[in-house]
Amino acid sequence: MERTLEAIKLRPDIGARLAGKVVHIFSGEHGYYWRPEAAGYTGNPKEAGQWPFEEALALSRHAGKEKRIKYRVVGSACAVDVRR
Repeated sequence: MERTLEAIKLRPDIGARLAGKVVHIFSGEHGYYWRPEAAGYTGNPKEAGQWPFEEALALSRHAGKEKRIKYRVVGSACAVDVRR
């Protein structure tokens, strides 16, 4: 499952459904995932950072529409090793 930042800004209930999930942050502008610690990008999901959704949203909420930010669900917070 994935949701866009723009959809979440328009309809907070969409973001509420992601509470407790762990996500990758994907930049549509670059076509890559954010790396751990938001230190660059990678095309490999296995090298991508993993954040609790609430933290991912706080990190990327400032991004404009041109960034085309998406949150891709990896799993639930209790089932995934989080790599920030």
